[in-house]
Parts: sequence; structure tokens; C-alpha cells
Amino acid sequence: MKFIDSYSKENIRSKESSQTFYGPKGDVLENKDDKIFAEMLVVNLGKDNFQTQYLIRTYNNLPFDPMGPEARRDIWRRTTLKKVNEDTFNFYLTYLQTKNSLYMTRTQRSYING
Repeated sequence: MKFIDSYSKENIRSKESSQTFYGPKGDVLENKDDKIFAEMLVVNLGKDNFQTQYLIRTYNNLPFDPMGPEARRDIWRRTTLKKVNEDTFNFYLTYLQTKNSLYMTRTQRSYING
């Protein structure tokens, strides 16, 4: 139980960590109150060990498309930030920055494959 307790979600957030928030255009946000589409969390676990977690905005268990058909509807409360791997995160940020649908397709495929 010590292992599980030491790495619980609350403990990770309370340790030295840096959070980077990304907005709808893939730009870095300074204010957490803005709409966050992606988040990168770097946690210092001690003894020069760092853990990086990547999160993207999802809706109906699929990556949320801010230019898609659901973008204009009032569904923001039903979206969540879910943990993904680094490739999925990078594809999603590239899509937000370039608006190229190829990267959204890659994001969806990478998200499904895990």
C-alpha cells in the first residue's frame, strides 16, 4: 500500500511539478481559467527522477475537435482531460496549431491504439 499511497493523484499534484496549459490554437496559456485543450504535467519524483504526463481534451471518449461539428454546441461540461501518450499529444497540438485534418486523424488513431 505504501507504493500506491505514495503515487496517488493528490500526492503527484502536491509535489514539485510544472504544468503547461494549451489553448484552442495550440498556444501556451498563462491563466488556468481559460479553456484548456491540452496539458503537460512534469512531476519531480525526487532523486533526479521526472515523470511527464500528457493530457488532451476528449468528448465521448474521442479527442475533442474544436473545428468539428460539436465545437459550437454547449458541451464543454461533458468534455474531460484524459491521459495519453506523447505521440498522441504531439499530433493533437500540431492539429490545434495548423488546423490540418491529417493530424486530427493521426491523433484519433494514436488515441485508439493507446
